[in-house]
Amino acid sequence: MALIPKSPTINLCRPNAHAIPLVFQSDTPDPRDVVFLQDTTGSQGPYIQSARKAIRDICDKISGSGRLSKDLIRFGLIAFRDHPPQDKTYVTKEFGFTSDVDVMQKNLASLVASGGGDGPEAQTAALAAALNMDWAENAVKMVILITDSPPHGIGEASDGFTESPDRKSLDGRRFAT
Repeated sequence: MALIPKSPTINLCRPNAHAIPLVFQSDTPDPRDVVFLQDTTGSQGPYIQSARKAIRDICDKISGSGRLSKDLIRFGLIAFRDHPPQDKTYVTKEFGFTSDVDVMQKNLASLVASGGGDGPEAQTAALAAALNMDWAENAVKMVILITDSPPHGIGEASDGFTESPDRKSLDGRRFAT
């Protein structure tokens, strides 16, 4: 994944893939809350350093744009792995919101790719955790999911679960895509 600078849009892309524009216009003074959901299972080993750098670059670009005061921009991070018995370290690890990019970088530096079990991972647990974060009431809210695997419960051959273990925590919730 690479960051392609272009103001006021941030474009994310994988090698040989189309860019995904993230637009942060500041027509209103509403705060911006941006949460990154980072897969930290073993399969992320070859990619986690690049993901850390891309997240840092995004945070730096948004904070340094001057389009919003730094106190109106908050970043959050949730690391996720897998559900027991596939992984016994953690399902999600929440770091909360911060406006301090240095704190965000410290949180990112603590991420280690390890564990996991079957092919699918606990993205839906990370989404549920994101829904329960302390979002600013009037914030423009964005969640960015970084993973290389599908969620549990969609019929993958290597899935150790027939349905999502997080189904109850997500029932009735709607997501804009």
